[in-house]
Amino acid sequence: MAVEKGLYGSSQLNNNDPQLWNTPTQSVVRSSTVKMAKLGALNIIGSFTVELDMTGTGGTKNMYFFNTGLAGPATLTAANGVLINGGSSIAVPNGCVVVLSWDGTTLTTAT
Repeated sequence: MAVEKGLYGSSQLNNNDPQLWNTPTQSVVRSSTVKMAKLGALNIIGSFTVELDMTGTGGTKNMYFFNTGLAGPATLTAANGVLINGGSSIAVPNGCVVVLSWDGTTLTTAT
């Protein structure tokens, strides 16, 4: 699994990182809205749009978005006017990981 750098983030993904292995993760298999309050990662299995509901997600944290589907990129959007990198959406290419940082109001590419 490749980690997208530059446009999508420059975080080094270490497969032995306990933070990643101990992160609550949910798999998504169709377009839906996902409550991120208790999650740290999404495994998106396909090429569709996933809306992130950040309600109740306190504090600052990094979140991992994997696209393990084979069809093409998935699209992340956010509910309630939350911006992702200053815009309304971001692509998660298949076979890649996008790491976003939540600061309590906005999602931005993790550095």
